[in-house]
Amino acid sequence: DRASTLATSRKLAGANPLFGTGMGTFRYIFPMYRPNVSIFIPYAHNDYLDLLVETGLVGLLVFASGMYIFFKRYIKLLNKRRDSYVRAIGCGCLTSAFSVFLHSFVDSNMRIAANALLFSAILAIGTVAIHSDSGISSGEETFFITSGFTLDGKRKKAAAFIASLAVFIYLVINAAFIAAADIYASIGKTRKDI
Repeated sequence: DRASTLATSRKLAGANPLFGTGMGTFRYIFPMYRPNVSIFIPYAHNDYLDLLVETGLVGLLVFASGMYIFFKRYIKLLNKRRDSYVRAIGCGCLTSAFSVFLHSFVDSNMRIAANALLFSAILAIGTVAIHSDSGISSGEETFFITSGFTLDGKRKKAAAFIASLAVFIYLVINAAFIAAADIYASIGKTRKDI
């Protein structure tokens, strides 16, 4: 029952309000708060509540701030474009993104890798479209601040290495959280024992 799952998830978020339970731990922590459920519930059926449970207020604020900054700049640049083709692509991508955001209130659609990949591709297409030189006058700003900054071969490799390292570290930390939750779940520890 979705309503009771959401209610239990809110209790879970309240028990770990600042930093949450850790990425990927919902499926392990949820049964500790609602042990009488006979079916497996991997997600809260609300991406934002999942994010709040797993990363706390800090993670939710980081996500919301990032999306606010990105879309504020996106809309500002979209409004400056005169090329109707660029504007149409930009508006279509923006509409698609907001429909995903709305749908995330009633389902965990971003937990499905194909949906997350499609969402990323839509944002990338929109960003490239509004960043294109089509319909830009010479003094108009672009999405990326590039004045006086270029990446040569060594800097590109260093940036790619740093980005890859950051993703690797994130994946290792995420795997450690999941492994720790799995160990605690397998030995029968409850949230109070942790």
